[in-house]
Amino acid sequence: MSDLTTKLDEHATKYPAHWLIGVFALVVLGTVVGGGWLYRSQRASLQTEAERNLETIAQFKVAQIIEWRPNDGRMARAHGKSVFY
Repeated sequence: MSDLTTKLDEHATKYPAHWLIGVFALVVLGTVVGGGWLYRSQRASLQTEAERNLETIAQFKVAQIIEWRPNDGRMARAHGKSVFY
C-alpha cells in the first residue's frame, strides 16, 4: 500500500489537478465573454447618448436660425434705407 501511496504522491506533485485547469479555463472564458458583452453594451450606450446630444444641439440651432431670420430681415431693410450703405 505504501508503494501505491508513494506513486500517487509523486503524480500529484508532478502534475497539477486537472479540475484546477478546467476551473481556470472557465474563469478565463467567462472573463473574455463578459468583457466582450460589457464593451458592446457600453459602446451602444455611449453612441445613443451622443446621438441624443447631437439631436438636442440641432434642435437648438434650428430654433436660433428661426429666431434670427426675422431680425436679419429688419436689419437689412434698415440698412437698405441708410445713406451709408
